[in-house]
Amino acid sequence: MMTLRASLPALMMARSGAALLARAAVGGHAAALYSLAVIQFNGSGGAKSDRDLRAGAALCARAAALGHVDALRELGHCLQDGYGVRRDPAEGRRLLVAANARELTLALVAAAASRHPFAATLLHGAAAATAGAGGCPLLHGEGGADLCCKIGF
Repeated sequence: MMTLRASLPALMMARSGAALLARAAVGGHAAALYSLAVIQFNGSGGAKSDRDLRAGAALCARAAALGHVDALRELGHCLQDGYGVRRDPAEGRRLLVAANARELTLALVAAAASRHPFAATLLHGAAAATAGAGGCPLLHGEGGADLCCKIGF
C-alpha cells in the first residue's frame, strides 16, 4: 500500500481530475483534500482493492483542520466506527457535534446576511427554539452552549 505522502506526487503527475485535486490539496484547498479523501475511501477511478482507508482518514483530518464541515463530519464517523483510524466513539461524537455546530453557525450567519424574508423567519424560529428550551438541545453539553452564546442565542 502506498503512503499518502508518496501517492500525492504520483497523482499530481497523472493527467486526470485527480491530478488537479492533488495539486489543489497540496496548496491547502480544503474541498480538494476532502474530495481526495472520498476517492481514497471509495477506491474511485480504480479497483475497490485500491481503497486506502488510512489515507482517506488522514485527508479528512487535514480538510477538517482547514474548516471543511463535511470532512469534520466524515472524520467523526471514521472515529466512531474505526474506519481507517483507531476506534474512538467519544471523540467521534465530539467531532460530529462540532460539525453540526459549525454547520448551524454557517447557516445562521448566512441567514443574518440575507435580505430574503425566509432568513428572518429562520432566525426568529432559531431564537425562539433555543430560548424556550434553555438553549440548543443538540449543542448544549458538548461545548455548544458557548457557541449559542457567541451567536446570540
